[in-house]
Amino acid sequence: MAILGVAGILVLVAVVAYLVVRDDGPKPVPSTSSLSLEQLIGQRLATGYIGTTPPKSILDAVRQGKVGGVEITANNALTPTDARNAIEKLRDAARSGDQPPLFYFINQEGGPVKRFPFLPPDRSAVEIGDSNDVKSVAKREGTETGRALRRVGFNVNLAPVVDVPGTAESFLGTRGFSMNPRIVATAGCAFAEGLQARGVAAVFKRFPGLGQSSIDTDRGVVEVTATKRRLLSDLAPYRRCPRTPDMVLFSNASYSALGIDTPSALSPKTYDLLQATGFRGLKLGDAFETPALIAIPNAPLRALRAGLDIVMFGQAEPMAVQAHADLLESATSGELNLSELRRDAEAILRLKRQLSADGATLSSTP
Repeated sequence: MAILGVAGILVLVAVVAYLVVRDDGPKPVPSTSSLSLEQLIGQRLATGYIGTTPPKSILDAVRQGKVGGVEITANNALTPTDARNAIEKLRDAARSGDQPPLFYFINQEGGPVKRFPFLPPDRSAVEIGDSNDVKSVAKREGTETGRALRRVGFNVNLAPVVDVPGTAESFLGTRGFSMNPRIVATAGCAFAEGLQARGVAAVFKRFPGLGQSSIDTDRGVVEVTATKRRLLSDLAPYRRCPRTPDMVLFSNASYSALGIDTPSALSPKTYDLLQATGFRGLKLGDAFETPALIAIPNAPLRALRAGLDIVMFGQAEPMAVQAHADLLESATSGELNLSELRRDAEAILRLKRQLSADGATLSSTP
């Protein structure tokens, strides 16, 4: 048996050290008692970034615990391999800063909103809603989508859309399952079940509903003027399976008939309405750089105080970092209650633990 020389031993030590550093196994998710105030605030913020690879600024923000989730869009990754590489860099940044794991968001609804066209779902929402067996088709599409996304590294899909289109003029187009709230409920619940069976959190969107609007809130300020009766009828998906989706995304519209006279994430009435459906998961705010919110002073603070769990900033990463500084100041001054911050952050970490456990279980699943 050959004896290793000094050079050989050094090479062997280097290889072993590399393998230890590159250990991709799930890491324990800490409790909130071990997190600093800066980290507690960071868990409440999510953002995206501009560019085809995570820039130093976003990696620094992740490493420092200033954000707890990152969205990857088609502008960031042209292929699933690009996305996997980006997720690995973001994950490594979180680990190097000894931060909790991140939420990795993607918007893979199906139809016209598929960040990766060659990945499931293969049918658009309206095709699922028009199928002969809505429940089984939606469950199958959700399962296949969850499996594909988890292989890439995503753990949250910003889907399904459970808005109920009010008319043919709804901006949703084929993004809506049906104009019938019962069909939307059946499809949305089944699609979400499929996603989550494969370890990907589902997100019902956008509460309390944008199906009655002809304008997307990404493009302008929207007040939904539908009647209270119609708006409450459109909440059928939330009432049908309130414990199914891990998250609900709020719309940035206002609703005069419901007494919600600000973007919905800023109004305590929105949270009361959602609680009445039985939902107990995480509450996610739609992009805070959109027209309705960007002009409102202290919008992230107002949203957290109203009941929001996670403020999202789309690709406006500098705004997320500024929000972290502003919220930290508010927490230091007492405008944000520390015990409530820990309670709400614990709910976020609880889901991250579940997703990490699912990832470990699914890592060997074909």
